[in-house]
Parts: sequence; structure tokens; C-alpha cells
Amino acid sequence: PGAAQSLVFDTNGTTAVGAFAFDPGSATSPTAAFTFAGGAYQALTVPGSTLSVATSINVAGLIVGVYEDLAGVRRGFANNAGTFSNVDFPGASGTQAIGVNDAGQIVGDYVDAANVEHGFVSNGGTFTTIDFPGATATVAAGINAAGDIVGQWLDATGSHGFLLQAGVFTPINFPLATSTTAFCINDTGEIAGFYTDAASNSHGFVYAGGAF
Repeated sequence: PGAAQSLVFDTNGTTAVGAFAFDPGSATSPTAAFTFAGGAYQALTVPGSTLSVATSINVAGLIVGVYEDLAGVRRGFANNAGTFSNVDFPGASGTQAIGVNDAGQIVGDYVDAANVEHGFVSNGGTFTTIDFPGATATVAAGINAAGDIVGQWLDATGSHGFLLQAGVFTPINFPLATSTTAFCINDTGEIAGFYTDAASNSHGFVYAGGAF
């Protein structure tokens, strides 16, 4: 209520999560995470943050997202029943937590000391890097109960989606699109995302059974 901009990124069927801003672009009105449940909105105040976005929630109510701390460092966070913890890839200069499955596995991206972006999956606090072969940058965005991961990778030709399943990468490119991002995957393997067409317009898509 009263926000000039509201974004919803995920829901577990009872609670939706996202971010809002009363005055987008204003330093005095930073973007802030929120939850929406039972018809009620609640700001999700991440300790020590100057801005925050809640990006995913699982069936147990575990919320993950990203925030900037007082030093301007981008960090991932997890909120478990009101208790916050950081999700920081070891040695990274910045981390984003983007997706979480019902087992609590978290995916996202981080930037290393050479300013290269990589995807990651965190399983019980153990981090594993995800790099699409030949990519200049990789982002992991969604993970389902089977551990299948989707996201985006970049090369000299632009940005592409991917599926990582049983250790095998498969590129996902919407036909005739100039860029494709796979953002989430459900437990039946349906993939949702967005793409940009030749006229620079953005569209959503669902990819299932090999068909867009």
C-alpha cells in the first residue's frame, strides 16, 4: 500500500515474497523486501541493510534474497522463521541468493576477486560453483526438489538460459530471441523465464516437454 513499485518473485502457496519502493530511484526510499500472506503485507527488515529484495520461499517458509550492507557490499540472506543469516560465497566480493527448494538448497550467483560472475548452489552451507561451459558469466536462479537448476549464462553472442540436470548442461534459447533467461523450475520440470525479441520487447515464457 502506497508503494510506487511492487515486485513479487515467488510464492509457496500461502506467502508471497518480493520487494517494494515508495519512490524508486530515491536514496531516501530504498527498495525493501516484503511478504504478503493472508491479505496482509509485512516489510521484511534485513538487519544491517540499506536495501533488500526477497527472491524465493519454500514450502517450509524459508525465505532467501539479497541485500546491500552498510558498506555497499551485496550479500545473500536467508530468513528462517524470523531468524536471519547471511548467504555469502566464501571469498566472494558479492553474493546474491535467488532461489531455494523445499530441501533448503539455495542457488544464486557471486562475483569473484577478478570481477567474474559465477553461479552457485549451497547445500547445508556447502557451496559449489556453477559455470556453464565456455560462458563469460553464469547465474543460477531456480532449483527444484530433484536438484535440477536453471539460470542464465553469457557469451560473446549475448545471454542464454540453461538447465543443469544430473551434471549435464542444456542451453535454453527462445526461438529468434536476442536474449533468454530461465528463472525457475518446478518439480515436474516446467521452466519459466523471460526473453527479449528483435524489437527489444520483453516477454515471459514457459518451457515444458521441449516446447515453448
